[in-house]
Amino acid sequence: MYKKLLALLLSLLLIAAPVTAFAVESEMPPSGPGTGTSEGSGSSPAPEPTEEPAPSPTEEPAPSPTEEPAPSPTEEPTTPAPEVTPTPEPPKGNIKWKLRGPWLYVSGSGVVDDSYPGDREGITGINFTPFQITGIASNALVFPNLTIIKFNGTKADWRKLSIARDAIAPGMRIEFSDGKFILFDGDATPPPTSGTVQGVEWAIEDKTSDGAPKPISLTLRATDASNGTLACDKAEDYPWDAFRDQITSVVVPENITVLGNDIFAGCTALNSVQLPQGLKTIGNNAFSGCSALMQIQLPESLEVIGSGAFSGTRLTTVTLPPSLEKLEDGVFSSCTKLEEVTLPPNLKEIGDSCFSSCSNLAAIEFPESLEKIGASTFSNCSALTSIHFPASLTSIGDNAFFRCTKLTQVGLQGAEEEPKPARAHASARY
Repeated sequence: MYKKLLALLLSLLLIAAPVTAFAVESEMPPSGPGTGTSEGSGSSPAPEPTEEPAPSPTEEPAPSPTEEPAPSPTEEPTTPAPEVTPTPEPPKGNIKWKLRGPWLYVSGSGVVDDSYPGDREGITGINFTPFQITGIASNALVFPNLTIIKFNGTKADWRKLSIARDAIAPGMRIEFSDGKFILFDGDATPPPTSGTVQGVEWAIEDKTSDGAPKPISLTLRATDASNGTLACDKAEDYPWDAFRDQITSVVVPENITVLGNDIFAGCTALNSVQLPQGLKTIGNNAFSGCSALMQIQLPESLEVIGSGAFSGTRLTTVTLPPSLEKLEDGVFSSCTKLEEVTLPPNLKEIGDSCFSSCSNLAAIEFPESLEKIGASTFSNCSALTSIHFPASLTSIGDNAFFRCTKLTQVGLQGAEEEPKPARAHASARY
């Protein structure tokens, strides 16, 4: 039995010996020459690390730049990059907001933005003072219950502002200090300064040839397409409407024969007008409200002066051409500086209120052709002292000399008797 156990033990040792030797050698440095080895290790040495070299670059080459190139600037995605100089939001201005009941008062300087800090629901009106204000930004004046914006300036002042299309609700009423108004349509583009209307080229000039500023003038030049008439249906239809309170001089070209209604009405700075020979008609209210106009030379070709054509001007003397046979209603009404008038020799009729409220008109001489004086023609001419009617006169309208408080002598030309004292406040029909 012992022999069997011994044989079994020896067999186990023979099997385990090589494993043990390998385990030992793996923990020790490799044997050098002359170094003995255990019988259980076998006849070949254990492999060294150099016998299993790592793959060389030629065996497993790393990706070259041509195989997986890095993205170049030209190969980057083509999605738009942010603009280098994007359009900035309008700079916030120094705006003052003052609430008075349902009215919001806006003033200050710079650009009006949408920074109003209060409740917007209760505001129904805005009072806007544009002094030093340069623009109105998006949604700045959009209020849910707003019905009107009162702008303390003219339409020309309004046009100078840089206004975003959505700064104000569409259709909002913008009322100017002169009583005119517009409905906001989102068109904030500056008005044109030149163009063509009815075959007439026009241009607003505010600089000299060397670029120096000068008073604004309106230059007109008729082209071959013009038929001689320069007239629009409404005052705002004239393309220079936005500049009416800035125009100081006008030159009308030679081949224009008709100036339409309201063509220069409300040009409050206009002080120089040159009319051509050949002009036949001046339309209704053509120069009405030109409060700086002190003199004008009317061409001898003129046949018609429309109603109110020169009302409210500062004319001091007027000489009417012989071609005129009738003066329409109110032609020179409220010309408070008018002192002297020369009527044409063939004049037959003076319309209603033609010279009413000419408070400096002291005398007037009627031509022998005159047949009719209209109602209120000389009413409120408080400087008028005496008049002589021609024998041709057949009709004097109601209140023709109403409130002529200094009128003391009235006579009939060709009559032998002395002029009779006048009843200044009487209405008469001759």
